[in-house]
Formats: sequence, structure tokens, C-alpha cells
Amino acid sequence: MRVRALAVNDQKYAGYYGLVRRKPGDVFDLADPKHFSKTWMEQVPDGTEKSNAPGEATPEELGYVKPPPEPRTLSEAGKRGTGKPVLTT
Repeated sequence: MRVRALAVNDQKYAGYYGLVRRKPGDVFDLADPKHFSKTWMEQVPDGTEKSNAPGEATPEELGYVKPPPEPRTLSEAGKRGTGKPVLTT
């Protein structure tokens, strides 16, 4: 479902959706129609062009999720001068 953010009480932001504060006029897709809020959204046709909002990026692209560290063997961890911490027990 594609929606447009509406102005609410002359505030800078209309609402918060998809890890982003939405400004009035932003057009974006809802992941689930149950997320629709008549307080600050209006439905628009699916052919309406989406705005260039950063909320369309995934959490990984925005840097909110760190990738898991690369696995190391104990022999690699113990090498001096590698700049990696040494595992101790």
C-alpha cells in the first residue's frame, strides 16, 4: 500500500515509519496495510512516484545492523603485529 505523509499541526515531521521520520509530502510504501494511520497518512495510487526518502534503505544499509565478525582461528588470533586482539584464557 502506497501512502503520502500529511502535515500535522504545522510540525516539521508528520510521523515515524520504516526507521525514518517522515516529512509532509513523503510518498512511501507500507509493509502491511494494518500500519496505515489516518491521522497522518493518505492512500495514493500505486503508480505514484515514491519520494527520495532514506527510509527505503534497509537497516543494514543505514548502518543500524553490524555484520557478524569474520571467524578467526586461534592461531591467527595469537599472531603478534596483526592489529587483532589476542585471545587469552
